[in-house]
Amino acid sequence: MFEYEIDRGKRKNVYILIKSGKVLVRVPKRFPEYKINSILKEKEKWIIKKLEEYKDAKREEHYFKEGEKFYILGKEYILRINNTNKKRAFIDIENENLCIYKNRDLDLKEKQIEAMLEKFYLKLAKIEIPKILEVVTKEVELYPSSYSIKNMKRAFGNCNSKKEIHLNKNLVKYSKKAIYYVCLHEICHLKYMNHSKDFWKMVSKYMPDYKNAEKELKNEIV
Repeated sequence: MFEYEIDRGKRKNVYILIKSGKVLVRVPKRFPEYKINSILKEKEKWIIKKLEEYKDAKREEHYFKEGEKFYILGKEYILRINNTNKKRAFIDIENENLCIYKNRDLDLKEKQIEAMLEKFYLKLAKIEIPKILEVVTKEVELYPSSYSIKNMKRAFGNCNSKKEIHLNKNLVKYSKKAIYYVCLHEICHLKYMNHSKDFWKMVSKYMPDYKNAEKELKNEIV
């Protein structure tokens, strides 16, 4: 799943633009939605490649050191590096700080800190996301054949023809409302494997203000 905006105007052709990590589809005023879906499906590999390139560039700008900002369930935390006598480094949340405790004789490199945080987010995601997915499945009364939470570069989530749902571990950086929306989005794909009017009608039935969650997800959180 990747989000996109549609810009209808006085033009004859369809244009797909990637601007600041966002997908913008410019179409003629009365261009039908089913054709937009078809074009996006046809260009999916190209779009995903461009989105990945943007995210990779953003990661290179990010630093894993004392004082950096990180997010957990939509809340901002400041990274703190603390010394301890324990041999193994570990991560803990204290008030508004995301604390890494390391042996005072150990000098952690940024790559090591990044690896620790990636494991931390994956572990937390496997605790928090299933709780929200369970709420959604019970409300909608549709259930995937299986689901997984893992590292994903391409999207926040996807649902395939086998009714398998995959969710991005980085969702745990966003608010519970945003996570709910992505879970709902993929669950609705169990009935509609497209982005038709019926699909969005189903999404809005269970989450009338889903566009607010979309806006949150469009803000890049590293």
